[in-house]
Amino acid sequence: KPCALFKRPEPIVTLTLAWLLYNTSHLSSIRTSVGSIKVVQHLWYMVCAASFEVFRVANLTAWFQQSRLVYNDPGVYWPSLILGGLGGCGGVFMPLSKGLSPLENNIPYNVRTAFLGSCLYYASTRYGASSDESRVVVALVLILLRFLPNSAVTSTMSLIDSFLSSLLGVSEHPKTRTKTMKEKLK
Repeated sequence: KPCALFKRPEPIVTLTLAWLLYNTSHLSSIRTSVGSIKVVQHLWYMVCAASFEVFRVANLTAWFQQSRLVYNDPGVYWPSLILGGLGGCGGVFMPLSKGLSPLENNIPYNVRTAFLGSCLYYASTRYGASSDESRVVVALVLILLRFLPNSAVTSTMSLIDSFLSSLLGVSEHPKTRTKTMKEKLK
């Protein structure tokens, strides 16, 4: 069986095009000359950030769907939420030898939004939306979280985040944190 990432062609095409755009020599020279203009820099950032979020959603949903094939029981949803969240983390835990060290002081943004996206994908597919519709919804929410830091979506996310942080004993700011997970386990 191929890896979940290779089941759909979109992530591979997106990665290949991004690599070509970034590394091709004549496009590179155009990018450096035009890239000095502030508007172009902002647009380039927006395109790259939105593409990254779409790639994360493709990974998240691929892992989620793969776990649904393994755990076919409708009552078992936790493996799908966990694997979907891990699939959408954007490489926070890579290489695997790092283990859970990225979670020592705080929970990174990519981890938080990946698990939020996994829960949102589960809820939308569970209550009637198709897989493609759910994928678009999750992508839009993650893009909104990236570009509109003061939106209602971000406010809701921060409420959920503060609840989970207080439950786990991890603060977003290492200077004001109570105890890390490692300290609590000792």
